[in-house]
Amino acid sequence: MPLKPKGLSSFSVDLILSSMGPERPVSVDRALALHAAGFAREVDDEVRAAFSFWSAPTSTRELMLRVDWAELVDSGHRAFQHVIRNLPSSRDVMKGDYWAWRAYRAAYPRAYVEAVGTATRAHDIQGPLVWSIMRTESHYRDDALSPAGARGLMQIMPSTARRIGETAPEAQSHAIRYVEPRSNVWLGAWYLRRLSERFPTFLPASIGAYNAGPRAMIRWVEASTGRPTDEFIERIPYRETRRYVRRVLESLWTYQMLYDLPMTDLAGTVPPPGDGGVGF
Repeated sequence: MPLKPKGLSSFSVDLILSSMGPERPVSVDRALALHAAGFAREVDDEVRAAFSFWSAPTSTRELMLRVDWAELVDSGHRAFQHVIRNLPSSRDVMKGDYWAWRAYRAAYPRAYVEAVGTATRAHDIQGPLVWSIMRTESHYRDDALSPAGARGLMQIMPSTARRIGETAPEAQSHAIRYVEPRSNVWLGAWYLRRLSERFPTFLPASIGAYNAGPRAMIRWVEASTGRPTDEFIERIPYRETRRYVRRVLESLWTYQMLYDLPMTDLAGTVPPPGDGGVGF
């Protein structure tokens, strides 16, 4: 296991400004003022301008000054993009380097923590799984739109939102507002929970069904029942879904490592699908 440094915390506004110095781009101060006034769209313009102005950071500390500033003005998706482009070596994380840990936590953030907390409590699923799906689906962008028409943080299709609203009365208000972050996360968590009932005790199938749908996944699971789990993942027929399962599991294990959570164990063989859950 990696060594974890103590006292992981974000920079304050005053420390960010003093560390950046008077040569910082004017967009830094503009974004702070606009955020305080509630102008979200204008804030995003200033954050984009600042990141376009900056060259690559010369240290991980400098990287985290920029990232913490962007997160202070609720521009987490741009902070994520910047840290991903400048992520230090994972070897530094394993050695317990303070700034490497800060950077990796920024690359695997507990984004939209209130919405995720509400949804995971309502549906009894783990937060890191929701964040791992969110990271893979939308890179934490609440305005994400796929070519197929999936929307939001959890990439909910309009038809899926409608079906969930028809299936669960308590979901109707969320189905109507499915593009809004809170409802989008709630619906995604609802769907993940029902997929886990369709594929009990077999997380890779639940993850894969989120991408390919439960009908295809049922066929694949039935054809592989009794095989080793890792072999099942490598034999998923759809390349997109196979890669999707790998990416989500990698993110899940990274979240669990960075935030001191029990690690998911995928040892064992493929169980048969269950009879519960959803079929859409």
